[in-house]
Amino acid sequence: MSMSKNISSRAATEEVWFKASGLLSQPMPAGERGRDRGDVLEPWSQLRELVAPRGLPQTWCVKWDGFEAFCAGGLAPGWTLLVQGQADSAEDRFEINFLSEAGDIAFHVKPRFSSAMVVGNAFLRGHWGHEETAELFPMVLGQPFQMEVSSDPGHFLVRAQELALLRFTHRLVPLPSVTRLQVLSDRPLGRVELTRRGQAWG
Repeated sequence: MSMSKNISSRAATEEVWFKASGLLSQPMPAGERGRDRGDVLEPWSQLRELVAPRGLPQTWCVKWDGFEAFCAGGLAPGWTLLVQGQADSAEDRFEINFLSEAGDIAFHVKPRFSSAMVVGNAFLRGHWGHEETAELFPMVLGQPFQMEVSSDPGHFLVRAQELALLRFTHRLVPLPSVTRLQVLSDRPLGRVELTRRGQAWG
């Protein structure tokens, strides 16, 4: 039972978990899960926990209230996370977190509309580290924005509105210890997409 023609999946060997709160073409009740089975995305509401599908989903025209992805093999250089959203109030929350199984946050990036600042940090062994800030803030309240986060062997790289903002040195190594990706947003997200070159996940 295919959910939407706007959703496709590329073959992959890695496990990726995800959750959607609604699809534009065929709404799914909040709290239900999606299951990727090769070339279709199916609703999966019988289980309380997220299902681990095989395949790396790419999504278009999907409204997300949040996004979670898990990778059994851990993170590796070569991938890109693209998120499109919009903040209508300076108090609207939007943040991206890369976490380990132990609960450490290898990288936390957050645009603060109240102070026109993008910040990056890491939460390791129960403590936040030194906060790094971007010199540019190209996002505007009430207008759509696009943020990309990628990785090379030494850094997390952040871009917004096609401008380079942060080059954040990895503080949690090795990189494969990062097994969870989380996007938190008070507003529905217009697009969430994971792409890769080479072997990005695992």
